[in-house]
Amino acid sequence: MIRRTRKTSEWTFLVIPGAGRSVTQLKFAAGTLAVSAALVAALVGTTAAWLIANFADSERQIEHLASRLAEQERSAAEELAAADRTIRRLQGELNDLFVRAAQIETKLAELETLERQIRVLAGEGAAANDAGGASGTTRFGGEGGAYVSTDRLDSRLHGLSARIDEIRGSFQQLEDVLRKTPSIWPVRTRTVTSGFGVRLDPFTRKYAFHNGIDIDGAAGDPVFSTADGLVIEQGRNAVYGNFVVIEHTEDIKTVYMHLLDAAVKAGEPVERGQRIGRVGSTGRSTGSHLHYEVHVNDEPVDPKPFLSIKGREGRDGR
Repeated sequence: MIRRTRKTSEWTFLVIPGAGRSVTQLKFAAGTLAVSAALVAALVGTTAAWLIANFADSERQIEHLASRLAEQERSAAEELAAADRTIRRLQGELNDLFVRAAQIETKLAELETLERQIRVLAGEGAAANDAGGASGTTRFGGEGGAYVSTDRLDSRLHGLSARIDEIRGSFQQLEDVLRKTPSIWPVRTRTVTSGFGVRLDPFTRKYAFHNGIDIDGAAGDPVFSTADGLVIEQGRNAVYGNFVVIEHTEDIKTVYMHLLDAAVKAGEPVERGQRIGRVGSTGRSTGSHLHYEVHVNDEPVDPKPFLSIKGREGRDGR
């Protein structure tokens, strides 16, 4: 209960407890109460102003972060689009190389057939002349005709042989480029369980960038090198598990992760289709599969376009 005493300008507060207990009186001067109320009002006002100011500042920060995030997303999208265009261009160039290789191989076979035919003609002519001059026997029937030297035929044969050697050299160089370009599947199964790019991380369930592709496989299935190259790293850690890194050219590398075990060591040369390990689930993995990456100029790119190239068979016939 509150009671104001008019004569003394005081406020009296009565504190009435439960039954059987005495009443307590609290007296305050009116001026003191006014000052206290003003202080409380000022404190409330200051607190409210501070909260409003901080809320506005938080909104500005959120808008700034949202703007930066949108800018980063646009930048990432542009980079991914540029990488996709580069991969498609490389894929087109590699497919063109395979077509050229097939054409050169066909032309080489034709030239080698022509070379054999010319050699046969040159050899038969020389053999016939030698036989006629050495026998000394009288032949029945006549022979004649103008004399034609075989020098022209020999010259043509020499030029053809040089051309064949030139084409064979170009073909071998092209074959070397093709064999060092990843273009076969690293495992016999061809089921991709997780693609390249942004995905939900299987452990954190948050969006994260996936540097390669995951290919399904049973534990113990063989893993193959996708091109000729040199093993530059082989080891194990908590994330990759057992892994192998192969350098194919100065610009291209491939990475094989979560292996059950590795069949090669750093410093060993490998051939396209050679077994380099077995499928496993070591490291940061939820189950048996192969994590496969292709790096171009030390940047991870989508391996799928390389897997669609029609490459030549490896040593195991893949």
